[in-house]
This record gives sequence, C-alpha cells and structure tokens, in this order.
Amino acid sequence: MAATTSSTMDDTYFGTLYRAQLLPELRPSVTSKAVIDWFPPGPGKVAAFSTLDDPGVASGLTEGTDYTTTTAIGTGSATATSAEVGLGTVVTDLLQQISLVDAMAVSAATLARAVEEKWETDLAGVADGATTSTTAASTLTPADLLAAISAIEQRDAATGQIAGYLHPKQTGELRSEISATTALKTAAEGGVPMGPVTGETNGRGFFGNLFEVNIYQTSLVLSASSLRQGSIFVERQCVGGYQLRDTRVETQRFATQRGWVVVVTAVYGLAAVELVNRAQMLKSAA
Repeated sequence: MAATTSSTMDDTYFGTLYRAQLLPELRPSVTSKAVIDWFPPGPGKVAAFSTLDDPGVASGLTEGTDYTTTTAIGTGSATATSAEVGLGTVVTDLLQQISLVDAMAVSAATLARAVEEKWETDLAGVADGATTSTTAASTLTPADLLAAISAIEQRDAATGQIAGYLHPKQTGELRSEISATTALKTAAEGGVPMGPVTGETNGRGFFGNLFEVNIYQTSLVLSASSLRQGSIFVERQCVGGYQLRDTRVETQRFATQRGWVVVVTAVYGLAAVELVNRAQMLKSAA
C-alpha cells in the first residue's frame, strides 16, 4: 500500500529551518583602554610623550667655596603616530531582502570587532617591549607576580596603579595555584575569580585584582622562545596613545554592485613611553 510521506510531498515544507540569531565569531578579549596615557587630539598626526631625565643625586658643598660645577637636565620623548585602520564589505540588496537577520547591522558589528582586535594586537606589541624580565620556572605562580612587582619597586618605579597584561594560560595558572594554596572563598573575596572568566570579546578582558594589581588577559599576548610574554606596568605612564578618531561605522550606496558598502575605521597610534623602569616582563612556559 502506497504511503504519503515527507518524501512524496517534499514541496510542502521548508527543507531547513533557521533562527534569526547568529552565534558571534570567537575573538581575543579586549582589555581596558584606561591603562593608556591618551594624548588629547589636535591638528597633527604625531604626538610626543615627553620624559624627564634624572640628573643624579646632589653632592655635598664646602662652606665658603665657590660651586662651579653645573649639571644639564635633559628630556626625552616617545612619539605616537595616528594612522587609519579599518575593514569593509559590501552587503548586497538581494541578501538584505531575503535575510532573516539585519545583514547590515550584523556586518557592521562584526567589522567593528575586527577593528577592536587590531587595537588589542597593537597594544600587545607595545606591552612586549619591557627591557627587564621575571621568568617563571614553569607555570606562572603568585610568587612570580610578586617578584615582578618587587623588581619595579626596587627601581623606585611603582609610581601609580600597576596593571598586569597576561595571556589566559598565565591567568589560569595563577587561579589554579591560588586554589591549591588558599581558601577559595578568601581568594574570591580578594578579587580573583575562581570560575571561568566568561563573556564576549569585551567581557573577558578584566581578570581580577591580585595584590592590588589590576590583571587583564588576552590571547594576543605575544609568545617567544616557548614562553608566554606577559608583563606588568604602571598604568597611564608606560604606554601612550594618540587617537584622532574613535571607531566609526559608515555606509555608502554602491549602485553598480547593487548593495551598500559598510566600512568601519579608527585613527590612532601607540607609543612605548617608559618601559625601562616602570614595566617588567612576566614570562612563563607557553
């Protein structure tokens, strides 16, 4: 006996159903721009961050003797050149007409996240430039973090809030070490998350506060010689930024391609202002 089935009447229903909801792409987390010393925008592409040289310690004088020695006081500077970065696409009219989602909005948001990833990539490149290092024997421990802090203190360079810029593998090792050596509740109360640091691109950047250090994490932290090259540094004194324009989303009709151009851009530059004394590389096994 013949049966009427989904195969015999396959023109009466949709082959596949889709939701008007997309799971966003995975990207490295974006850390806080508050750690940067931002130069106010002005009528130029290059901004200079000036530093003052140390003329040395004063010497003893002899009463009644003419003091003839003079010491020059010098300055230095690091420059940040603001330049354009961006990414664009064309969203066709046909796609917009048939798509279950707002194709223009989805495209703009995706491109904006790409620009944010470029910013984080550039910051990671600058943060990798500290001239002195603390290297863990293997995995990163709180003792290694404390040693790096001490190194900055010994140079009289703890002149502001200190930030940690670490790879998620490094922060995970810190969390694991803390969980094995102290009460979980005490650690959590101290600002160290004992569970996963979840969220989208901008939600996972802040890991927590340990030993009064604001710790940020991103997988864009560089690696070299089989070591994750995290760092700690004084906020708003080590890395300078010059941003002429924040992230901007623009659209333009592209008639010959029957669609709309979506372009997301930003204009900024970063500079290594003082990574000799106020910063310390914090390395551990990759």
